[in-house]
Amino acid sequence: MLREAGVTEGMRVLDVGSGAGDVALLAADLVGPDGLVVGVDLDAEVLKTARQRVHGRSNVEFVTGDCRSAELGDGFDAVVGRLALLYVSDPVAETPER
Repeated sequence: MLREAGVTEGMRVLDVGSGAGDVALLAADLVGPDGLVVGVDLDAEVLKTARQRVHGRSNVEFVTGDCRSAELGDGFDAVVGRLALLYVSDPVAETPER
């Protein structure tokens, strides 16, 4: 699915609602060492599991916070999210200005 969506080497990808990192780690393999995947999730405990699963990849990082307000950097080529909207209290609310 990520390949069909156009995720390729060198891209910067944001994984919203990263959880244990399943999608982020798949994306990290696709973007390769010149790309970067940033996973964000509200649950600090589940992100501990995601960080343990990195296994030497230097192109993936996980941030604890709300995807609408956390400092995540700029310039993402793609945004992915699996099941993320299930955990957003108001998924159609406007994103606050940064």
